[in-house]
Amino acid sequence: MKHTKGWIPNQYSAPKVEIMHWIIYFLQTTKEEHALLHAAEVGDAQTVAHILDNHPGIDTAVTDMMGRTPLRLATQGEHLEVQ
Repeated sequence: MKHTKGWIPNQYSAPKVEIMHWIIYFLQTTKEEHALLHAAEVGDAQTVAHILDNHPGIDTAVTDMMGRTPLRLATQGEHLEVQ
């Protein structure tokens, strides 16, 4: 593949940007929020209830990297017991 005007694509630029997005995401959310998102996604109603009971101030509108809330994740996975 011939490049014009001295431009050479940087094969490492896209992964660096993705890594930065992950770092920012993890710095902006708590481990409890990560756990809530995961539990909702896999349909673990007991863990969702435990997190909500023990962390009353948790942000239930927290989103994952794709902008999905715990409720949306549970709904998409058809985990009605979590809702």
